[in-house]
Amino acid sequence: MGLGLIRAGWLGGLAAWAGFTLPSAVLMVLAASLLSAHPSWMDGGWVHGLMVAAAVLVLLVPRVWAQLLALLLAGLCISALGGSALAVR
Repeated sequence: MGLGLIRAGWLGGLAAWAGFTLPSAVLMVLAASLLSAHPSWMDGGWVHGLMVAAAVLVLLVPRVWAQLLALLLAGLCISALGGSALAVR
């Protein structure tokens, strides 16, 4: 959205926001209208599976990503220390 704002002003920012937001909003409204029209579909296990998958994404992915970055930085520090030890020899 910032790129649209920078390149084309407020109209570009609005177009970028609409292009980013509207597809998700349309899919959510479509899913809500389908599920409200057919309440028996809510009884299936797939809705529960979607809820579990969403919870995993929201709760675990940021922690795994942070741990991965910490390990990467630790590996860079260790390799820098090893490189400097070799350079001193």
